[in-house]
Amino acid sequence: MHYISLLYAKLINSYAKCIIGVCKMNGKVQFGENWVKVNDSIFYTTPYGVQVLKAWYGRKKRYDIDAPEEYIIETLEYLAKAFSLLNPQNRGEAENFLSILEDADAYTDFRIKEVIDRIYANRNANTWVREL
Repeated sequence: MHYISLLYAKLINSYAKCIIGVCKMNGKVQFGENWVKVNDSIFYTTPYGVQVLKAWYGRKKRYDIDAPEEYIIETLEYLAKAFSLLNPQNRGEAENFLSILEDADAYTDFRIKEVIDRIYANRNANTWVREL
């Protein structure tokens, strides 16, 4: 019984941290109000995008027990990059984008990640040039 009480207290503590705006899922992943941190990179998107990505990550961690942690994190990074480019304007749009991105990942034998990486890198390079 005491063990269950400790688990419950830990769960409430984690939930409280999420309410104040920072959810740390593990050492490599964090969620804020309008950002997702994967490894050492921060990707900014809308709160709707963060909500959908956080739910996706939670489902993967709970139910896809055969998937290695590194694969889940790599996929989250791809999705976070894409969401930072797409900036969904509501939850439905964010869920639709997630569905499209997951399908594209599977249909292209995971090569879509290279395309998203290139687009993201080019966008960031253009931002740096404009700032100079």
